Amino acid sequence: MYTEKSYSNYIIAYDWMFERPDDLEADSLFRGNSGCLIHIGAPDTLGVWPVSIEVQGQHRRAGLILPIPRSLQCERTYDREAYLSTINPVGSWNTTVVDVNGGEMATRINGVQVSTVHDCEITSGPLGLQSEGVPIRWKNIRILER
Repeated sequence: MYTEKSYSNYIIAYDWMFERPDDLEADSLFRGNSGCLIHIGAPDTLGVWPVSIEVQGQHRRAGLILPIPRSLQCERTYDREAYLSTINPVGSWNTTVVDVNGGEMATRINGVQVSTVHDCEITSGPLGLQSEGVPIRWKNIRILER
């Protein structure tokens, strides 16, 4: 799902949770995947994926920023140790906050900054949430324009 409106300078925040499978032995084995697409552009650029910046929602890498396509110009960071220190177990609620100012972005999971983007070549566009293959719940989706 995605917005019709284009955004450039804003904060998007949302809570999310994957349902915990009864037979899941360890969170590291969970393959649940989703994400938030920032600055959605031309459709079907990479298979079904539009030009965008994906804030990964995969439970094992939440907050990782992936340009779509990968050749999209931007500098990015990801702090896996910060992610590991803050992610809640599968079946628990987590909060993602993405602070965006054009081509600059910072992502926090449960209040801890885990990734950044600098000098991204795309600076505005619609926003979207996507899910891949397993049930996910979202709540408290908020967009604060500045």
